[in-house]
Amino acid sequence: MDWSMAENEKEGTLYFAGACRPNPGHAGIAYVLYDSHGYVVDEFNSLIDPYPLSSNAAHYRALIDGLRSASNFGFTHIVACGHLELISNQFNGRCACRKPNMQRYQRKVRKIGSFFEDLQIQHVSEDENSYTRSLVQECFM
Repeated sequence: MDWSMAENEKEGTLYFAGACRPNPGHAGIAYVLYDSHGYVVDEFNSLIDPYPLSSNAAHYRALIDGLRSASNFGFTHIVACGHLELISNQFNGRCACRKPNMQRYQRKVRKIGSFFEDLQIQHVSEDENSYTRSLVQECFM
């Protein structure tokens, strides 16, 4: 047991991914939410509206939906991991978010993120995110 956390605090890891066919086009998203022991708490994949959607927007939608799930499950500390470096860079202030539609997605992430005591968004390799990426690909089959 992690004694540094209070009993009512829950740590989790969220892996998220999105894709489009073509880009922009039909979009699929997926996320997998793990508890602090590595067990899957929630898993989701689906084609989403509106059409057309860009790949970047699909990644943001996967993150937003995954964060909503983590909040619903009562997580208080989340590390969100995605292979699209742009999202982690924008969230962490390493690059600007200039497009108005992407700014709306970023505001949603920050709003949902305010419900957590700690939210970190990290870039991971495509290999590390391979399971979530495979769930996205299933949407197009």
